[in-house]
Amino acid sequence: MDQKAQEQIYRGIHYMRISLLHDEQKESFISWLPHDQIIKIQVENEIFVDCVQYHHYEHWFDNIMKIQTDIATEPNEKFGISIQ
Repeated sequence: MDQKAQEQIYRGIHYMRISLLHDEQKESFISWLPHDQIIKIQVENEIFVDCVQYHHYEHWFDNIMKIQTDIATEPNEKFGISIQ
């Protein structure tokens, strides 16, 4: 299973950048995420346009991503099949 992305904090805003996710996670997260949840954050002199509040990502990771991963691996584990 992929690791959870690290939370970023800037001026009290807890966020993460979608572009920093691994491709598989990025595709799944973007397809689940309502587009109005994507926010822009200015950090120093740079504007990040691909941010989401961390609690949205964390909910997706802990619930949706975990379920997708469990479903994908469950049949293999049930029948003792190891995929490497």
